[in-house]
Amino acid sequence: MAGPITLGRLALGYAASASGIYGALVYWRLSQTKDAIILKMNHESPASFRASPTMTNIVNPRHYPESVMDSRYAKLKIPIRYSDEEILAHFVRGFFGSVVFAPERILANYILPKITKFAALKDTVVPAMASQRSDLPSDKLLPLYARVVDLFQVTDSYIVDRSKDQTAESESFVDFAFGCDDSTFAGAHRFSVSRSPEDPESVTIGFSCIVVNPGTGKNMVPPGTSVFHRVYAMLLFRDALAELRDVLKARVS
Repeated sequence: MAGPITLGRLALGYAASASGIYGALVYWRLSQTKDAIILKMNHESPASFRASPTMTNIVNPRHYPESVMDSRYAKLKIPIRYSDEEILAHFVRGFFGSVVFAPERILANYILPKITKFAALKDTVVPAMASQRSDLPSDKLLPLYARVVDLFQVTDSYIVDRSKDQTAESESFVDFAFGCDDSTFAGAHRFSVSRSPEDPESVTIGFSCIVVNPGTGKNMVPPGTSVFHRVYAMLLFRDALAELRDVLKARVS
């Protein structure tokens, strides 16, 4: 005879159902980019990002060694009518508004403490807060110092004016910092767009991450955590690529 239905059993049942639905949604979403060409994945971040104001002035002002670094790039064909800013805006929307990011978004909005704090930004005003996917603009980047789920903050951005030079080799980017500079954990993401001088519709999308212990400089990342981070980061990357392909009619380059 079956035992009584308890609150614990109901909770486990709901958790199992939610996990199954989440897994199915993630699989369906990522299947849309199964043929995406991931050009490069490595355990380094670009020197320009490591030496950027985001890292040297805000996240890691004491210039301690990085604990985790990685980057990944994919190439897509995107119609030239879309500006670098539009591409980045859709990527950001696909990243933070994605199915993969949903559990973290829910935790950040309702459970996790708000820990994003940097001394270099203490006098800045937060102009916008994006708590939900609908808060993320699709045609322009969030303004400087805006926050996403109160855990990520825009610290820098640069958009190449390709109306003057369609073959410009410069990179457009936006940086998001996270963590706290007087703790043992802080870092930043950089999302970037660059184009081939020979073919402006050939667009390389980049996602780089740096994690550091800004308090003492000691590597506090537990063994195995970096592996999980890189797997999770790749899932987020592919989900954001799916957003680009859905909205911008991008094609594999």
